Amino acid sequence: MGRQAVHGVLPADGVIAPIMRISCGTTWAKRWPLEQAVDLVVRAGYSAIDLTFTGEAEMDAALAVMRQNALAINSVTVEWPGHESSDSLLFRALNWSRKAGVSAWTVVTGERRQGSIQELASRLQCVLAACAGMNCAVINRLGRRIEQLEDFRELFVRVADPRLRVVIDTFEFHRASVDPRAAVDELADRADRLILADAIGCRQVPLGEGEMNVASILAHARDRGGINSLSLVPQVTSASNAVEELAAERHRLEALCAAI
Repeated sequence: MGRQAVHGVLPADGVIAPIMRISCGTTWAKRWPLEQAVDLVVRAGYSAIDLTFTGEAEMDAALAVMRQNALAINSVTVEWPGHESSDSLLFRALNWSRKAGVSAWTVVTGERRQGSIQELASRLQCVLAACAGMNCAVINRLGRRIEQLEDFRELFVRVADPRLRVVIDTFEFHRASVDPRAAVDELADRADRLILADAIGCRQVPLGEGEMNVASILAHARDRGGINSLSLVPQVTSASNAVEELAAERHRLEALCAAI
């Protein structure tokens, strides 16, 4: 469920402001109960969490767990195939976000070969009409309907609502052979978050140990302006190492920000 996120502000004067809040997701903890993941996140020193839902049953359990601890919910992401039969999950996530006090949420679209941008745009317009006062962001994923920069271009032509936002996943753009800095150039004005990772080929590695030049991407985002939230995708090998690994990736990003 979700991804680790480290948040800082990239203001127009080109200086990265101090990190305001660190939020951590739990995609690494799919085989563990959410209660255990939350405990590890707290022990790693995080004050907020990002959640991703793939089914409605997860939502009931998650709300109860989150109400029992001090972690804030930073963002909610829902895996949405984009067809009519999946709309109940989408609107359930919308209502869940309202109950949890989350004002922005993210949609992971269905497979690229299933459905058109026109169909996706039509359904997103219905969603935006139903979520007054809330933004809805779309994230890129390799093999999904929103994968390339031209997918975003066409979507924004078809959906003019400024509440339709973007989450830029640099690792997924890298996997799709798109320069993450080009994505920052084009999408920063609509971006809610910049998700950072490092990789060798399509294999994720700790920040600073791969070929993606995360420092350059960060500097590019600083110079471009408009992006005010940074997110990390951690690698956790086991529950016994989770606290150290979650904290280590955060420290790596903090060091990169300080160096810029």
